[in-house]
Amino acid sequence: MMTQAIPTTSSTPNNDGSNSPDDGLRAFRRAIAEPNELTDGASGSQNSWTLTETRTSTITSLAEFSLRYPAAEAEAFEFVSGLLNVSIPELRKAVEVQAEISTKKQRFEDARTSLIARFEADYELEDLLPPSVAAVIRKSCNRTGTDYLSALFFLLTTVSTLIGAKVMCHSGVDSTLPIPGNLYFFSCGDSSSYKSRTSKKFLEALKKLAEIVDNLWQENKKATSEITDEAEKRAALKALSSNRQDYLFEAPSFSDEAYLKDLGMQAPRCALHVHQDEGADLFGGERYAKSSGKLSLIKKFWTENWGEPATGKVARTNSENVTRFRHNLTTITANVQRMYVGDIIDFAEDSQGWSARTIVVESRPTAVVREPGDDERGGGIEDDPIYEFLITRLFPWCRDITTREIKSLDKYGFSREYEVLRLDQFDGAQALYDEHVKITKTLTQQLEEEGREAALRSFIHKMPERVMKFALLLHILDTQASMKFSNTDRTDIGLRAPMGDPLFELKKHPISKATMERALKIEAIARAQYQHITDICRSAPAIREEEVKRESELATLQFILDKVRILGSVKEGDFKKKFKGSRGLSREDITGALEVLSNAGCILRNKPKGQRSNHITYIKELR
Repeated sequence: MMTQAIPTTSSTPNNDGSNSPDDGLRAFRRAIAEPNELTDGASGSQNSWTLTETRTSTITSLAEFSLRYPAAEAEAFEFVSGLLNVSIPELRKAVEVQAEISTKKQRFEDARTSLIARFEADYELEDLLPPSVAAVIRKSCNRTGTDYLSALFFLLTTVSTLIGAKVMCHSGVDSTLPIPGNLYFFSCGDSSSYKSRTSKKFLEALKKLAEIVDNLWQENKKATSEITDEAEKRAALKALSSNRQDYLFEAPSFSDEAYLKDLGMQAPRCALHVHQDEGADLFGGERYAKSSGKLSLIKKFWTENWGEPATGKVARTNSENVTRFRHNLTTITANVQRMYVGDIIDFAEDSQGWSARTIVVESRPTAVVREPGDDERGGGIEDDPIYEFLITRLFPWCRDITTREIKSLDKYGFSREYEVLRLDQFDGAQALYDEHVKITKTLTQQLEEEGREAALRSFIHKMPERVMKFALLLHILDTQASMKFSNTDRTDIGLRAPMGDPLFELKKHPISKATMERALKIEAIARAQYQHITDICRSAPAIREEEVKRESELATLQFILDKVRILGSVKEGDFKKKFKGSRGLSREDITGALEVLSNAGCILRNKPKGQRSNHITYIKELR
């Protein structure tokens, strides 16, 4: 039976509007009991009443009454003591226990009601990308049995790596800086969720691009080394070393200092992409400094770099060298086992802002679907539609933009080395964006007032910047889709050259309403996935705890089986005496384990003829 709320009456209110203790006591009596036929219930004697509630609900009601009407507590205890036929000290102890249960119950209820309602975002890939690009992603995912959501965000992050800070966007909001397109994306899932299968399509292509560019850089270095004038050669080599375009930062284990050094060697406004195929230790160093409650140097740097290209300098430890940044950007992707996502992203509280700047998606394997004419044996990574699209279209198109000398002018006529794209004021793109920003602002204010999920609320709060990033990257993809490429001309790194001027095409039209609609749908997916991963990671410790417990039980079974095997045939009683206390085992533990091993056919447990006790004999391994 559910515990009843204590009823109240409107008679004889106190000055503060509440009912008097006497009114509360009368209402309390009627809530848990009913008067006998010969009384109107006015008497407080327990002999005049018959209990109508269970013992538990009566004690719960008494605990609630005592908190609300402390002045009438003694009378209420005396009344219930008679009804239940227990002493008042015993009753008080029961009430204390029930009060503690009620308090914990209320905490659980407060936690449950703090959850934000589930966000829904059921879109097809064709709703999110330009048709030709969506077709490439769909074909690749069908062939490899990988999900398109992970591929979508890997693609957007790759575009942001290629374009760097050469092209940014502006939200149209007064007194705000241009927004770069760089993203931080984490693909999470258990083993065999095809995280790496998806990421390799993009990472192998980036590695190829980095290799080609490095070959060109080495040729330039060789030519520079042949300069006869030593001073001129040193200056040329220094300029060459500080104007790299590596695209990808690769290291067996991540080092903050090594990364910052490499980023400082990149050409102005270039991005450097960090990828970890096993991303659990991306911030491994923080585990030893969590008590400080502060962001690590690299996480602080990346948190700031998400919204603004890096400038300034960092002095390296034990070195006179200084790393200088020239409007550089970081892009991040990582594959993370589900149980370790919480080490990278704090889903409980995000006052420092890191989690709000990340995108996290669950990677799921899908059914393999082959089109007519596809080779049943499949092909190498070079045959994948995504890899082909990156190498033959996206890479040369974006590189043409980033290697051009951009000299645009700002409002006051000052030269700048980047372009700023804006939303279309006339087709409704700006109005649509402004409307959704207003809706999001209202939502976050409401959630803050209600004290709902702090980290998720922080993530939602970053919607204006994140949507503009998506819109910028989608505009780049949409514009390149209509571009043609030469079959004869080649870029500086040997890729086929785009026909025309990609930068001019990119600037020719502002970001359209159709592109903004796609960006808002991607934002809805990012929000829903963040919420979904939050729920998954909440259960991950319990799952891990259960697995650890199960492994401990298996280790106990293996221990006992090994001892039986070593001893050969032995009396069960002697076995228990010998190993009782080993590894903290009791006789009951050993008995239970022997029964399981016997049922599984791992040991023979029987009474030999003429014997009064069981003998146990080894038969086979546990598995």
